[in-house]
Amino acid sequence: MDDNWVKQDQGGGWTYAPQVETILQRHFKEADAVVTISEPMGEHYRQRFGVGYDVLFAPSPYDEVVAPADFVPARKLAYFGTLSIWPGDALARLVPLLTDLGLTMDIYSHHPLPADLQHPCVFKMPPLAPEEVQATMRKYDAVLLPIGFSPATASYTHFNIATKMAECLGSGTVTLAIGPEHAAMMRYLNDHDAGLCVSEPNMSTLSEALRVIHDPSQRKQRIEKDLAHVRSYLTRKIMHRRWEAIRDRIMAQSST
Repeated sequence: MDDNWVKQDQGGGWTYAPQVETILQRHFKEADAVVTISEPMGEHYRQRFGVGYDVLFAPSPYDEVVAPADFVPARKLAYFGTLSIWPGDALARLVPLLTDLGLTMDIYSHHPLPADLQHPCVFKMPPLAPEEVQATMRKYDAVLLPIGFSPATASYTHFNIATKMAECLGSGTVTLAIGPEHAAMMRYLNDHDAGLCVSEPNMSTLSEALRVIHDPSQRKQRIEKDLAHVRSYLTRKIMHRRWEAIRDRIMAQSST
C-alpha cells in the first residue's frame, strides 16, 4: 500500500482528514493482509490502526552484477529518474557544490531540467530503456539517490522507498543517498550498512563521501557489501517469493 493522504502536522506527527481516516479504518478492517512499501509506513499503520503488515518494494532487476575490475573514477555522478520536487529538492542542494567538489552530474530523465538544476556542471541526458540503466550506472563514480528535504514532501520522504533504491544498490557502483536522517530510505540504508548516506549535504560531508568513493579499497568494499545485500534480500526471485508467501497465507486463511 502507498499512502498519498497522510500529512505531517505542526507538531511533527502524522494525520488524516477525518473522512479519509474513516475510509482507511474500514479498509484495514476488511483487508486480509496489509502490504506496505517500508517499515516506517507499516509501523505507522500498526500504531494508528492496530494492523499487522508485510513490507514489499521494487527489487533490483538483475542478480548477477559485478563491479568493474578496471574502473577508473572520472569524478562523474549520475541520477536516473523523475525531476519532481521529491528528488529535485535534494539534487538542488548538491548542484551549487559541484564546481568546488570537482564533479559533474549527468541526469537521465524524461523531464526537462528545472531552473535550480541548470548549472555548467550538470548535463541532461536522454532517458534510457530499463534494461540499459544498471549497465550505464556502472560507468559513473556513484549513482545518486536523492530524497527531499522540503516540508512539502515530508510524507514521501518519511514513508516511501523509491523503485530505484534496490536498482542503485545492485548496479555495481557506489550508491550515494542524500536526504534527511528520518527518511525511510536513509533508515533502511543505515540499518543494513548499505550505500553511502549524507544527511546534511555540504562541502565537508560530501568530501568525506568522495574519499570513500575514490579510494580503491573502500570503494570495492562498499560495492561488494551492497551487491551481497541485494543478492540476499533484494532480488526479483526473493521479492517474488515474499509476495507468494503473503498470497499463500491469505489463501490459507480464506480456506479455513
